[in-house]
Amino acid sequence: MIRMNLILLFVTIFSLSAEAEVKVRILAKYSLQEIQIKSNDGTRIFSEEKNKILTQGLYIVKNLNGKIHLLNDKNILQGKQILFISENTFRIFFSDKDKILSRVYKGKLEIQSINKEILLILKLPLEEYVSSATYSELGILLLADNFTTDNAKNELIAAQEITVRTYILNEKKRHLDKKYDFCDLTHCMHFNGYTNKLSLYPKKILTGKSGVSGYFHSTCGGILTGPNVYWSEDKNSNHYRKGKDGTEPNCKNSPQLNWESTLSNENLETILKEEGIILISLKLLDGRVKSIEYKNKFEKNISLPISIFLTRTGRLYGWNKIKSNLFSIEKIDDGYKFIGRGFGHGVGLCQWGAKYLADKGKSHNEILEFYFPETKIKLYDAD
Repeated sequence: MIRMNLILLFVTIFSLSAEAEVKVRILAKYSLQEIQIKSNDGTRIFSEEKNKILTQGLYIVKNLNGKIHLLNDKNILQGKQILFISENTFRIFFSDKDKILSRVYKGKLEIQSINKEILLILKLPLEEYVSSATYSELGILLLADNFTTDNAKNELIAAQEITVRTYILNEKKRHLDKKYDFCDLTHCMHFNGYTNKLSLYPKKILTGKSGVSGYFHSTCGGILTGPNVYWSEDKNSNHYRKGKDGTEPNCKNSPQLNWESTLSNENLETILKEEGIILISLKLLDGRVKSIEYKNKFEKNISLPISIFLTRTGRLYGWNKIKSNLFSIEKIDDGYKFIGRGFGHGVGLCQWGAKYLADKGKSHNEILEFYFPETKIKLYDAD
């Protein structure tokens, strides 16, 4: 009965204002066996055994024998999952490669035991997630000396914010099978924690006749495309700019504008899951790579969608190994050289390009119209 009551409590708390909140798996990059949480007054913690209102303090969280143990000098709680709710921000400390790192969050934190590790799912208000993800995504682009004026900086933030909100509301089923909406990785969207920034234009999203998912990326390298090029199951859409974005790339100041990388023959065979590759070529659409075409040792023609190729490469050899789907391939003695431009899939808003347009005096409306043609901005319906 206690177990059932706790489950009902979790469901009740995590269901309040369902339309206005988002569930995000945080610190998804790391293998966590132990963390520390530094909280403020007003913290509530629930487990199968008990629930408590605790004073501020430092709490150690461990996964021991498939159960979460939360303890400090006065309290010990344990269970398959523990719900940690703080009225204020809290800081999570964790280790990675012998370094102690920390991030600040705010919201309802569900701590679960899974595969002998700690899984963290944060539920927070939609607008807090929009603002924090916007600042996380723009990263170094928001450095104080990067802009001609403060207004230019705000126009870039506004354009990214509206794009992010559109993406969130259209892509909330990305991790439906795992019972959270997004992860904090490139797979979904960067989220480095609470930023204490208000949304500039709350509830505003992009809309169009055939739907707009609000895709964005770091650097297009000068060539943009629609989602059907990167995701083979997507349909062509008139709501995404295609082709060259100007006589020279708007994102020309990006440190990711040009890059080179190599994959050995063995690396490539591992990615393609084939031995004895005879011939490899690229299928292009709108100037970007749509698929990798090759023959195996039986001379069978095979086509691998670019999204699968880049996902496998990233998981095996790092996400910066092949940075975009805008590249050519050159055969070298012991493998292949990839000569590329940009960082990301080239669909939707190019962050470095949008920054350039903002510096040129473009408003966020004009920036969004440039990257998402035949769309308009509206207030989303929370119901």
